[in-house]
Amino acid sequence: MSVALIEPFDRWFLSLSKDSGTTCRNDCYTKCGGFDKLNHRNANLLDSLFFCMTNENVEFIPLPGTKISENRKSSKIRRVLGIDPGLANTGFGVVDCWKGKYRMVSYGVIETNADKPHGERLLTIYSRLQAVIDEFKPEEACMEALFFAKNVTSAISVAEAKGVVTLCLAQNVIPLSEYKPNQIKKAVTGTASADKELVEKYVQLLLNLDVKPQPDHAADALAGAICHLHSSNLQ
Repeated sequence: MSVALIEPFDRWFLSLSKDSGTTCRNDCYTKCGGFDKLNHRNANLLDSLFFCMTNENVEFIPLPGTKISENRKSSKIRRVLGIDPGLANTGFGVVDCWKGKYRMVSYGVIETNADKPHGERLLTIYSRLQAVIDEFKPEEACMEALFFAKNVTSAISVAEAKGVVTLCLAQNVIPLSEYKPNQIKKAVTGTASADKELVEKYVQLLLNLDVKPQPDHAADALAGAICHLHSSNLQ
């Protein structure tokens, strides 16, 4: 059952289950400031929405005069999966954006054992990334563009991991964007010459985290997700 979301109450409805019932309805009234601060029309609107959410066979019918936009880009929560590919460690970070505000959903690292066969390590990256996608269901993805330094062997292994990641995203029909390292640094900190420590500090501040995200690969993935959201919001 799909329920159209109506401004300004959609932020609470997104997290409701059909079993929420009266408790969540009353909580919502409380967050609005209580019955005395809700006009009669909005109170009826809340009751109508909760009734629809707690009854599977009831189709939502908006109140007369209510303006509804089913695909309002400005109020839609965007979920982005940032990825920092690597054969030994592939970092990932899932970030939500709603009306310009960021929220960390999850982050971590996919590790592979150097003692395992090469193909098995790549398969581990693929299968665990697929598990992340299945759990968090991102709509967009991004990762850092390859930067070839002097260590060619390391660059090749990163390229292989990136290929596996790209394949996994393509099979799940998730659009992928790539950003240069300097683009990510500038989007997150405001300067393209920022070091890793400064990037981690800004990621912590922007996502309102209690501590800096660790390890580095996960922090880089979160930074990439923030860069993507910031860049696409400016378009």
